[in-house]
Amino acid sequence: VPRGKGGKEVWGKPEEEEELKPPPAVVVQPVLELSGKLAAETNKVGGVELKHQPPPEAAQPDKKWRLYVFKGEQEVEQFYLHRSDHYLFGRDRSVADVLCAHPSVSKQHAVLQYRKTAKPDEFGVDQWAVRPYLMDLATVNGTFLNGE
Repeated sequence: VPRGKGGKEVWGKPEEEEELKPPPAVVVQPVLELSGKLAAETNKVGGVELKHQPPPEAAQPDKKWRLYVFKGEQEVEQFYLHRSDHYLFGRDRSVADVLCAHPSVSKQHAVLQYRKTAKPDEFGVDQWAVRPYLMDLATVNGTFLNGE
């Protein structure tokens, strides 16, 4: 009986030894998303949990928006509302962007959120723009804009 490489018995045409290759290694990618307590901490400012989380379509406005505060007929304060994608209204000094010191206002009362959205024009073509949305944060007294 003829012998091949490595002492194997070979019949007919000599064959090369097959190399045993290990299976390809499975590469596990790390999950870099926040979870558990770490995720809960991302929605806090100064230890206070925020009621509002900006949506994925949040965008800083391209127009300059202002809010004028009046007491009677006299303007008492002016806020520039175009430097961020959202503004929190409320009584809590540690989290409110626009402080509202009135007993009917909650600690976190409402949020002005800018969102990039599409609206179809007269031809049905989507026109994208950054628009403001005023949202109540589940308050007891509600939120009103121009008396409505």
